Amino acid sequence: GGGDGLGAKVTRLADGTAEEWPSKASGRKIRAGDVIRVTGPNAGGYGPPRERDRAAVLSDVADGYISADEAREIYGVTLG
Repeated sequence: GGGDGLGAKVTRLADGTAEEWPSKASGRKIRAGDVIRVTGPNAGGYGPPRERDRAAVLSDVADGYISADEAREIYGVTLG
């Protein structure tokens, strides 16, 4: 049915670049001003994405969860 979930990841943002680290990294060095972004794992979807209620997809776009492009490409919903 639905789309795949995503695994956990750690991203170091420094000097205008993003460096992906394994979620269980050790011995890494960071400097003052670096940003460490930790993203937890999430579950996949349930059911075919193109069968999702149009109003729910539009609500996700309005709330900033997905972009208009993602609404069109994943769910087949166009805005306007």
